[in-house]
Amino acid sequence: MTCPACNHQLQMIQTETNSGTRFSVDHCGHCGGTWFDPYELESIPFHEVVRLAKLTVHPSVYPVQTEVHCPICRRVLKFSGTDVTPRNLRLLTCPKCHGVWASHDAMENLEVVMKDTEVESEKLTKEHIFPSLRVLFFPIASTTLLLLFTFITLNYLELGKENRTIASEMVTSSQVLPVTPDSVTINFATTTPITSFVTYGTSDLEMKTIPISLEPSSTHAVILTDLKPDTVYQYRFIFSDSEKHLFETPTATFHTLK
Repeated sequence: MTCPACNHQLQMIQTETNSGTRFSVDHCGHCGGTWFDPYELESIPFHEVVRLAKLTVHPSVYPVQTEVHCPICRRVLKFSGTDVTPRNLRLLTCPKCHGVWASHDAMENLEVVMKDTEVESEKLTKEHIFPSLRVLFFPIASTTLLLLFTFITLNYLELGKENRTIASEMVTSSQVLPVTPDSVTINFATTTPITSFVTYGTSDLEMKTIPISLEPSSTHAVILTDLKPDTVYQYRFIFSDSEKHLFETPTATFHTLK
């Protein structure tokens, strides 16, 4: 993936949240900018912002572009400011895929904003922490559960063949039963009690994740609703063990009723 600002190759940099969840962001070593996929910037802790801001201490000079394009869909990025946005914090977002581009200067300014907010938060109640950032970046991501799904999604994208094999061996039985043209029931059992989620959709671009068992269990069941009649869906199970390790099963399919 190329840098939206200077067209150099972006490098994947591992980051870690306060809860220990790991995911990758894309950093440009030439101009010092960083590309964040949806929900990543809201979940990144202060110390990781500091580290990313200092990865490129002296960014190379590059021509100022009147239009900066999304590195994924090539849409023109828009300034994501609101009435509560700090004046010195300029971040660009993609109107289609909702990624966020932060230049080297923006990362340094974000470091200052987050530091100031961190100090101020000692005087505020928990629900007031980062109010401006929440309004600025992700107004639709307002629940902890949605963030949990996001972390899971970001992690299972990086799981390899060995991980999928382990996940498959955890499932002792699985059954998909079409109930109506727009709903199916999925039942399965696992060798050990684990928490479980299912990711499903008609294509890789239209996948959604919902919980099955939020408490460790050996039996799992979920009803998927609002499906399209006479349509092939793909789905995968995602498991989390007691040590918060994530496992993803290979993709399977089911066909809804006509």
